[in-house]
Amino acid sequence: MKISKDTWKTILKVIVTITTAVAGILGVKAAGL
Repeated sequence: MKISKDTWKTILKVIVTITTAVAGILGVKAAGL
């Protein structure tokens, strides 16, 4: 299955966004403790 470069860019953006959001939530929780 071939994936276009644009699709890869979108997937990477989503992964980075989710990772950043999770890291931010964990950071807030850790700071709260």
